[in-house]
Amino acid sequence: MLDLLHRTRKTACASLLACVVLGAFGAGVAHAEELPSFTKPVDETSIVGKHVVLTVTGTHLATLTAQGLPAGVETITKETEETWTISGTPTTAQPATTVTLEAKNKQGEPVSPVTTEFKWTVEALPTIGEPPSQASTVGKAITPLGIKGTNLSQLTPEMLPAGLELKPVPGAEESEWIVTGIPTTVQTAIVTLQAENKAGGRSAPLTFKWTVTAAQEPPKIETPSKPAETPSKPPETPKAVSAGRLGTMPTQKQGRELWASFLCEVASCKVEVMATITAGKTKFKLHSARTAIAQGKKVRIALKLTKKQRALITAALKKRKKVTAAMSASIDSSVGRQVTKALVVTVKR
Repeated sequence: MLDLLHRTRKTACASLLACVVLGAFGAGVAHAEELPSFTKPVDETSIVGKHVVLTVTGTHLATLTAQGLPAGVETITKETEETWTISGTPTTAQPATTVTLEAKNKQGEPVSPVTTEFKWTVEALPTIGEPPSQASTVGKAITPLGIKGTNLSQLTPEMLPAGLELKPVPGAEESEWIVTGIPTTVQTAIVTLQAENKAGGRSAPLTFKWTVTAAQEPPKIETPSKPAETPSKPPETPKAVSAGRLGTMPTQKQGRELWASFLCEVASCKVEVMATITAGKTKFKLHSARTAIAQGKKVRIALKLTKKQRALITAALKKRKKVTAAMSASIDSSVGRQVTKALVVTVKR
């Protein structure tokens, strides 16, 4: 019995010593920090000269480095352990280039870094070659006019003579558009072109003159045996077909918007209402969204005012200054492009 008690007590002491040693060893072991992780950024498309800020998110992002960033985009800023930003203003156009992000946690080396990749494209602003002034005749097909440039994903014309169409040249890789068609209306137009690239960057507007004259009848040749005939009257100038009528209330209250209405009198109309606001000595312009209107339909079109524009109007009215809005409409219709005369609206409190 005494021998059994002695062996039990010795075993207990051995176990206690082992527990003390194990506890001391365990107290010296550091817990490894989790590796960084990324939410992979989506592919980025930027425009030369336009500031960009890209947000990178993840976990345990103690450090972040990047390779392959566009020229001019060089600022990498730590916001938190979960958020970094990459910012700058691209200076050079480049095709889709792989950007590699590398992150480490607070332990750093020898922990292996974590990486992720995405594509970054920088689009150059579009350019347009200025066409010469054009002269055409009603009813006679024009010699196609090529308009060349770079990054011409979209090319939008304003005041293009009725009967003419601007479209991209197939296979030109966004470097050339062409104007074709048969003019239908006598007019002298100042045509405005503005280009847009794939990323939404716009060129400066470019203008040129386009004159469309009436067709002339060929001269008549009389034989000497016939008496002289009374000279025929010169051909009458064809009258332009009106696409529709712009209307509005001559007096409107200040609010969040001004409005006008348009009645489409031809097969189809796409209408944009424009206004020049005069509030005392201050002038500014605004325009509506382009609205499609079916034949015979009359639609009310709103021109929304920004908070700053409403404040300018309010300030002028408080000083008893006159506030007016000169409204006109730009119409793309089945009879060509037209612009209405301006209707003047008085804005009251």
